[in-house]
Order: sequence, then structure tokens, then C-alpha cells
Amino acid sequence: MPAAVSPRPRAAGWRSLLLLALASASLPAAAQSMACGTYKDSNGNTTLTLESEGHGFLSGPYQATEELRIARQEDVLGTGNLSTGQLENWYFSDNDRTISTPYREFTREHAAACKTMPQPVEGGCVMNTSECLEALPEAAPVKLHAWCAEGVGAACMRLLETYQQQAKDAAPGKEEPPIPEICREELPSFDAEGCMTAAKEIASEMMGKALLGLQHSVDAPLPPAQLDELIDLCRVQQGETFCADTAETLWSSGRLQEARDALQRSCAQRADAPACGPAKDLAVLASAPAAALTPVPAAALPCGSFEAERSVLSQLRFLEGGVVEAGGREQPLRASLRDGRILIHRDIGSDFVLQLLQNGNLVGIDSGNRFAYYERKPAAGTTRCTP
Repeated sequence: MPAAVSPRPRAAGWRSLLLLALASASLPAAAQSMACGTYKDSNGNTTLTLESEGHGFLSGPYQATEELRIARQEDVLGTGNLSTGQLENWYFSDNDRTISTPYREFTREHAAACKTMPQPVEGGCVMNTSECLEALPEAAPVKLHAWCAEGVGAACMRLLETYQQQAKDAAPGKEEPPIPEICREELPSFDAEGCMTAAKEIASEMMGKALLGLQHSVDAPLPPAQLDELIDLCRVQQGETFCADTAETLWSSGRLQEARDALQRSCAQRADAPACGPAKDLAVLASAPAAALTPVPAAALPCGSFEAERSVLSQLRFLEGGVVEAGGREQPLRASLRDGRILIHRDIGSDFVLQLLQNGNLVGIDSGNRFAYYERKPAAGTTRCTP
């Protein structure tokens, strides 16, 4: 295949990369000479490593490692980010000492001999990077699964997003507000002008709640087969971001111990990964019988004190009448039951949502308090609560 990416100005878009197809083996030998080694960005936080003619990665203490499929022609470096799905052309300059991207510049720290890497799977995503990454948004789950198993993190994330959207679409819709009597034409109280005023007030209230985040945010649970699939892919792919997001989905779906396992796999990729904190704090789950961690619907509000290792509300004390004292907060909060779950309301921000477990403990399942595991503390004296 003739070389297709020319050293045009940086306005040359990523579609030039599609013509290159990131198939370095098809380019003339002179066009494939990669300046392997490590490059540092101007802030010193991100390292670009070009390790072979076709492979590289971005790494740093504050980000998950991003795998790159690369191909060079003259001073143009075509890149396909297998972790994010992004396709870009980068540019060598200053005798290969500098690599410029649309967002930052890398300067070479150490030159190195290019390694020989294993050949990609024939017909797989890595072999046909640009076509594959362009197809990600519309790819079917079976294709995304295959690409994810091949090690393409962006395909893993897209598969998870697809399943989450399917679950969201299948979930029951939110209840519509009741129609005011003034808006019911069959009643004597009907008043068209008054109805319009009432409708505006209701719409304003709903919009205000949405903007201020006063609605609780809980992900729709995924079917068990999809959860099992994600668990297996996390074990194979070992991606920091994918395993962390899989852990969130497992937690929201009541698979607590498997969620911690996924957090540990995410943490294993980088010592300072965000998953490391909750993975450590949830060590108590490892020794708990699986049946004890089964979610059960709450028939009444809890009573007494609960504590969590890591949470925005680490200490909770449920009192009479739905009053909740939260450690570090001067004003008490209010709790209520909805669909078998415990909601803790606050003036600004979304509700905290707690799920009761078979062992009497609680877990936070809303997006703002996920991975909080509340253990019931022995009561000092007789604790009695009434709704």
C-alpha cells in the first residue's frame, strides 16, 4: 500500500490516519523508522514511551496507562489510542527530539532501541486500528467483547456503556407528577388559566431539582449474565479504568465481593489508582459469607449507629421519626423509605441511597457515596426508634 499520510500542516485531520490504517508493516522500510525511547511532556507529569515500530503508551503518576498503536511516515506519527478510542496525527521535529500533539508537546528524555513486539491478532482490532476505533460507537456487543478480550480498553468501556444504556432504557420511567384538580377538564374546578400557572410552577420545581441534583442517582442494575461477562473481561483485560468502572456496576447491582475483586485488579495496575483506597477499606468483605452480603428490601428505617471506613457520611445514627445524625454535620438529616431502599435527604445535592443487607449492615449505592459499607455498631443501652 502506498504511503498515504503526508507531512501536511497540523490541520491535517485524523482521517488521514484512516488512510494510513496504522499498518506499519505495509509501509516502506524507510517510512517505518521509529524514534523509540521515552518522551516527557512540558509539565513533567506524562511520559510517552515509543517501544516498537507499532506500539507505545502514555503513563504517569496521575493517570491510567493508555496503550497506543502507532505508525510513522516521514515526520507524521499516526496514533490510535486503544484505551480511549481517539485517533490523531502527531508530528516529529528537531531531529526526532520533539513530538507535538494537538494539546501538548513531548521532549525526548532517553533514546532506546525498538523492541520486537508480538504480532496482533489477524483481523482483530489492533491489526486494523483506525477502522476498528472508528467503528466503536456503533459496534454490536459481540464485536466489542472480542475487541475487549484482545486488549482494546476502549472496546471494553464501550461494551460497559452499551450495557448500562440498555439497562437504563429498560428501567421503569420516573413517575409523572399528579395532575392538579384545576387541570382536570372533567372536574368543576377546571380552570385553563390556573392550570397553565400550576404547570409552570411544577415544571420550574422539576427543573430546579434537576439542576441542583436533588434527585437520587442510582445506576440501573445489569442482568447477571452481563455482570458475569464483565467480571471475566476484567480478569483478562486487567485495565485500570475498565475494572474500576466494572466495580461500580457490580456494586450497584449488589455483587459486593466481586466489586472489591475488580477494584483490586484496577489498583494492581498503578499504586496510586483511585480504586486502591476503596479496595483497601473493603477488605472486611473478603471474610464475610456471601449470603450475608445479599441485598434485601428494607421494610422500615434502621435504628441505631452505623460506621463506614470511607464515606462522605462515615458515621450515621438513625433516631426516631426518620431523623439521622451524621458525623461532622451540625444539622440532622431526614431519612425515608422508597422501593425498599433508605434515602437520606439533604438540602442541596442528590439524596444518599442506602441498601440494607442480609446481615443488617448497609451499603451506599448512589453515585456520591458508592463503596461505603456501613457496619452496625452495638447500642449503648436500649435504643428504640419509631417511624
